[in-house]
Amino acid sequence: MGNRFSAKALGLDVYMTNGSTEVFCDVMALAGSSVARTAWQQNLVLHFCDLVRYALGMGGFDLAEIPWTRDHQAEQDFFIVMLDRAIHRTGWEKLHYTPTADYNLGAFMQMLTTFRASPTTDSYLGDWTIAPKPYLLEMCIWHMVFQGEAGCRLCDPSIQPTDAPFVWEMTSTYTADGTINGETIKRLIWQIPDELIARIHAIVGNPQPRALGMRIEPPHLDPVSTIIGKPLDPYAHHWLGKAVT
Repeated sequence: MGNRFSAKALGLDVYMTNGSTEVFCDVMALAGSSVARTAWQQNLVLHFCDLVRYALGMGGFDLAEIPWTRDHQAEQDFFIVMLDRAIHRTGWEKLHYTPTADYNLGAFMQMLTTFRASPTTDSYLGDWTIAPKPYLLEMCIWHMVFQGEAGCRLCDPSIQPTDAPFVWEMTSTYTADGTINGETIKRLIWQIPDELIARIHAIVGNPQPRALGMRIEPPHLDPVSTIIGKPLDPYAHHWLGKAVT
């Protein structure tokens, strides 16, 4: 099971396994986050930051599906620059593994440089001329990539090496309608010292063996606030979880 990236009009494609796709997205996030300036560029980088975080085997796309605009030449040039930075291993020193991505990067570059972009109508990827919400563009303090919708992909223990060092983080999110699944409008993340974790677990319980985090339920907000020395807003949703450093 994997993902296929293509330029169907040219009869070209690049197939990647799910694991290879995750590596590809890691290095693309590192390559693009620090140089994306326009809304379109930021949306392109965010696409790789969030790709295959929830649905494995559903991350592939055709280059014609990207929301190219009338500035498509400049947009394609940026995409090529971003890919070239990944080929030249920009930011790879921040990874906890050695990527084997050279073939996929080279094949994707050949496909991208052969492709000729043109304005796209009604792309399922949305309108990339609209600026992303500010919390999506917050940089991870350890990896210097955009946090995106799901948080820094290089911090995510579920897609990073199991032997990588980790810290505990509290993530607080505010949603438009106050529900857990509502649209996020603000997110705060801060580190929790290791010495406080046992005291927090004594209040909220220990996570399941394979769990990556746990929600701080409303009855536990005040005692956990006392332990960490920081008020937990009752109007936000709070999660304690692990993050790769």
